[in-house]
Amino acid sequence: MIKQLSSYSVGTTATSVSGARSGSEDSRSNQRGFKRQSAHEVNTSSRSMGERGQTNGDGDGAGRPGMFRQISTSLMQSGRAMVRRNSFTGLASGDSSASTRGRNRGDMLGKQGSHRSSASVGVFGGGSSGKEPRRRSFSFENFNLVHSEPSTERDILEAKVQDRDEQVKHLEHDKRENEENMKEFRSEFDDVKRQRLQDEHLRKLQIHRLKREHKAMTARVKVFKRDMHDKESLHGYAELIKGAAPTAVDSSYIMRLQSQLSKAIKKMEAMEGQMNLVQETCEEVLVSLNEEIGDVIDEKCKVQVEMQEQVDNIKKERAAMEKKFQDELAKEEEKHKKLLEKENNINNPDVKEEEDDGSLKDDEEETQGIDDEINKIKKELSQLVNEKEKSERALRSAIRKKKEEIARMQQLTELQGESLRRLELESE
Repeated sequence: MIKQLSSYSVGTTATSVSGARSGSEDSRSNQRGFKRQSAHEVNTSSRSMGERGQTNGDGDGAGRPGMFRQISTSLMQSGRAMVRRNSFTGLASGDSSASTRGRNRGDMLGKQGSHRSSASVGVFGGGSSGKEPRRRSFSFENFNLVHSEPSTERDILEAKVQDRDEQVKHLEHDKRENEENMKEFRSEFDDVKRQRLQDEHLRKLQIHRLKREHKAMTARVKVFKRDMHDKESLHGYAELIKGAAPTAVDSSYIMRLQSQLSKAIKKMEAMEGQMNLVQETCEEVLVSLNEEIGDVIDEKCKVQVEMQEQVDNIKKERAAMEKKFQDELAKEEEKHKKLLEKENNINNPDVKEEEDDGSLKDDEEETQGIDDEINKIKKELSQLVNEKEKSERALRSAIRKKKEEIARMQQLTELQGESLRRLELESE
């Protein structure tokens, strides 16, 4: 019954408010404000009275009729207050019929509220029957006149934005990881490339050394073959040996030969020690030279890799700049063509001479500006070409210097190898 009473009061207030809507826009805004305020008052009053009814209902059923009378009187007072405000707004807007209708609705609300409160006394057992009344619990917490719809679209959009932000974060994280992996792969690639160039240079040096040794060995083999097949020299050696051999061998001759043999053995031992020392020194020199050659080759490979990267970057920049300037030149040529077309189309007798002169001056200024821009672009292109040529010359000079150093080191190694071979031949 309380729900019916509240719904009826809400309906009457809504009809009273709808009567005052025929005024101006100011009265409508005032009515909305008064409606919200009155709804808030009804809600607060109903809550307070409900709490009072609960406190009174805990004792006995005699307090319930008074509670409902208080509820009805509070509703009637709030309805009359709303009617007064609506009538005030109606008078302010020039609509007296709306105010009278609101006043009549308020009186009806008060009468029906008092009638329903008296009827509720019998319903809830507040009479003189003496029976224990039935206890019913109710609350006005969920009774709201103004409902606010949830902003589902906004929540959906916020969720989408959050998802997009998370996706962007993941993509940025993946991008950073890819960049780090790219740097690592680039460094590994540079190391492998440098090692490959170093191995290639060392292999070339080794091939050159082996070819030189093979050539020397073939020459020695030819000499040995010639000596072996030379019969005249063999007969000469045989005659010398026969002539040097004595006819009668005595003990003094044997002792002399033994002394000569011991001297020769001592000389050979000394020569062997000297050869060992020379070999050790030559090996140390070879190790140091190999280290120097390795360092030079490593430095050369590094410089070559860096220069190659710089050349590639310069080529890319040059291609980008050429494309950019070509696009700008194409645009300027199009503008120039349009200006030429305008100049050709200017020969119109209907146009005044002053306007013709002004347009011609403007066109000449535009063409002059375009020509200046074209000249600037050409100068920039020439500067870029000159810078590129200078960088290429510097790179070529650096590479030439490195090649000269490598050739000098190769010559030193060849000289060391020849000295070693001479020492070996002398020792043999």
